[in-house]
Amino acid sequence: MSEGFATEQTARERLVPPESIQGAEGLPDLTSRLQEYGVYGEYVEYRDGYMRWRQGLAKGAKGENTADDHEKRSAQFQHWYPTVKTFNFRRTIAFWGAVTCAEGCLLFLWISYVSTYGNFSDKMLYELTKVPNLVGGTFFLAGIYLAYFE
Repeated sequence: MSEGFATEQTARERLVPPESIQGAEGLPDLTSRLQEYGVYGEYVEYRDGYMRWRQGLAKGAKGENTADDHEKRSAQFQHWYPTVKTFNFRRTIAFWGAVTCAEGCLLFLWISYVSTYGNFSDKMLYELTKVPNLVGGTFFLAGIYLAYFE
């Protein structure tokens, strides 16, 4: 090994000097502070859970990661989406439901804009407000139906 390269030990010593490494003996006891703040019970619960985890006695939030659990979850998923075609169909329905609701919203915004800033004849104002109102309501109805249908 050439002199230009540092060994692993010397690189580690440069990152953390040996005099800064202390054991738990150098740390203060914070039990009285935890009791004073009223969180000592939570600390003990966390400490015990951490020790169980370190000893390999932990359990997951919803059970262990076993093949039986995967079979159950797969069956639940397949209840709602039995095939890829069904999944894609429902995803498409959700997309078009959102699009039709957005279109209805834009048409209702158009009505308020034309009513506020438009200087049109009565016939033109009717065409620019009442027809978009009917179409916008129809779009909203279709969007809500598609959301229900999904």
